[in-house]
Amino acid sequence: MKVHNIVQTFICTATYQITVEGNINDTNLPLIYGMSINKTSFNAKLLSTITGVVKDQAALNGLLTSLTDNRYTIVSVLKLC
Repeated sequence: MKVHNIVQTFICTATYQITVEGNINDTNLPLIYGMSINKTSFNAKLLSTITGVVKDQAALNGLLTSLTDNRYTIVSVLKLC
């Protein structure tokens, strides 16, 4: 009897969750088009959380730069996968 080793490769797309202070939508920033946006309130501050796939590190850098250039304060950046 032969035993075959099966190697599974899991390809994980880079999914990020970025939370900023303020009200954000995809018309403000075209870079977040197609990403989900959830809004919450914490300590009387409106927080917007953007979740979605980011192509690579350069795209992530561009997104974060765009957020800060538009005067959003970044609260957190989490890599989900």
